[in-house]
Amino acid sequence: MSVGQPVARVDIQAKVTGGLTWVHDIRLPGMLHGRVVRPPYSSADSSAPLGNSLISVDESSIAHLAGIVKLVRMRDFIGIVAEREEQAIAAMRQLKVQWKSWQGLPDLSPDKLHETLSALPGERRVLRDDEGTDAALTSLHQRVNADYVWPYHMHSSIGPSCTLADVSADKAEVWSGTQNSHDLRKDLVLLLGRAPETVHINRMDASGCYGRNCTDDVSADAVILSQAVGRPVRVQLMREQEAGWEPKGTGQLIRIRGGLDEIGNVAAYELRTCYPSNGATTLPLVLTGKVANSAVVQQMGDLTAIPQYCYPHMRVIALDAAPIVRPSWMHGVSALPNVFPHECWIVEMAQKRCCGAGRHNGFIQKTALWCRILICRNTGLLTYHLSGNKHAGDGCARAGARTALAGTGAAGMVMYGDPYLWFFTAFTGHAARGDCRW
Repeated sequence: MSVGQPVARVDIQAKVTGGLTWVHDIRLPGMLHGRVVRPPYSSADSSAPLGNSLISVDESSIAHLAGIVKLVRMRDFIGIVAEREEQAIAAMRQLKVQWKSWQGLPDLSPDKLHETLSALPGERRVLRDDEGTDAALTSLHQRVNADYVWPYHMHSSIGPSCTLADVSADKAEVWSGTQNSHDLRKDLVLLLGRAPETVHINRMDASGCYGRNCTDDVSADAVILSQAVGRPVRVQLMREQEAGWEPKGTGQLIRIRGGLDEIGNVAAYELRTCYPSNGATTLPLVLTGKVANSAVVQQMGDLTAIPQYCYPHMRVIALDAAPIVRPSWMHGVSALPNVFPHECWIVEMAQKRCCGAGRHNGFIQKTALWCRILICRNTGLLTYHLSGNKHAGDGCARAGARTALAGTGAAGMVMYGDPYLWFFTAFTGHAARGDCRW
């Protein structure tokens, strides 16, 4: 193989023929089965007493069950190891445990999420503040202020997370579907108190997710249980545990102030985005007390917060906040939640501009304004083609250019500020005849 030559995938054939070994399918000689009992605080944030919430465990409540190898308890971590999987499940269901009370999460329902995120304290971080923005905001001819709420999202993996671990006196071998093996290894080193070179992660295919589900959590579960019994242990979460404890894609509140001047151009734009931090600690580290369950505010939410549009006066502020559920990254973190209000707001500005126009003319004017703004880039990445004329994106030089909407062409927008992800719209027809098709 030489540099610049294609490299064949080695996994495709097994995937399409059903021959692939998923992490759920692995079996080792002498393997036992484990299940865990979680505190009753699904999706809990730092306000829950995790790490110091267990009051009592009644071991006699499962004494009559067959196949139990060991009940493992480390502060708030509770796990059961059994000879067979159904035996571990039965013990998990029947074990009597008493936990401290907790007031629960704030109201995250669609009707109340705006209020919940609005009340969240945040650390103000200015990303951009153009001179004259305050004056431009106070002298708008048409004003449009809007709040946009991005809800919390689940990964909803098709199968609950699963890991197999074999921890001996001199090494820890782990088979995991993690998407973050380097950080998982660091977590397991901290959990076991061992040298990094003694912990080995075997990356396996597993139930998919859009960033991070409970795979890292169950990997730590399996390591704890295998160390406790000195044999390989396979741990799989139950469906309700996966759904409840998986780190959620965090909600977000975006507030925009701005509007048009007297001739219908965007005069000012202010965006404030509140993105509760998403650095969820691997759960068994918190349950065992290795890491304190404290609120950690990270500088997040700024990805794509500054729009691609070249407005004359702009202010963009990130409000860094502590998490209010157990969150982690999902796809582009704050990229999509921030792009959504950028695009919604400018479409509304286009609607304001063409208000009162006829049906076809209104549509054409709205589209023309949108395309004009798409040309007005300071990245030089956009290519725009109408009426047989091709223009490379060249900053704001063409912001006032008049281009007839006729012929065939396209307009595109870049999500990340480079050619990583494109949204593309094709155009054909003639504006004067009202036969535009997009």
